[in-house]
Amino acid sequence: MKQQIKVLSLLEPWATLKAIDAKRIETRSWATKYRGEVFVHSSKKISRGQRELIEREPFRTALRPNEIYVRPEMNCGHIIARTEILDVIEITPQYAQELRANNSNEWSFGDYTPGRFAWIMGQTKRLVTPVPIKGQLGIWTWQPDEYPMLIDQNLS
Repeated sequence: MKQQIKVLSLLEPWATLKAIDAKRIETRSWATKYRGEVFVHSSKKISRGQRELIEREPFRTALRPNEIYVRPEMNCGHIIARTEILDVIEITPQYAQELRANNSNEWSFGDYTPGRFAWIMGQTKRLVTPVPIKGQLGIWTWQPDEYPMLIDQNLS
């Protein structure tokens, strides 16, 4: 029986921010009951607005860890990392206020409008060799022909 993995597609630059572990909370308009391992897929296209965002703070600094620029456009249409969904919390005014007061980049990297959901993610491991694949909306299941290329030897 083929291995099945769960995959979550993210737009850029958020997919790359997750892949380099600069982003620990994914915000969504919907909740999920799924908890566990999930691979991060970078959606196929990057819009002009997203390109402009990459050059604004705190995105600009976060995408240059150790002064090495991580190019989100190079990740488009690829599975780029492995992480896990630890918890999903409905965003309340108090939660949003506490996060904003913490003055963390997370506030800038998400939409913390009350009523949305904060997906608390675990530590991320980046794939050394991104895997090209067409994405889907939501959390989706993939049965790769060559699952071993996604396991630990391909993670940094």
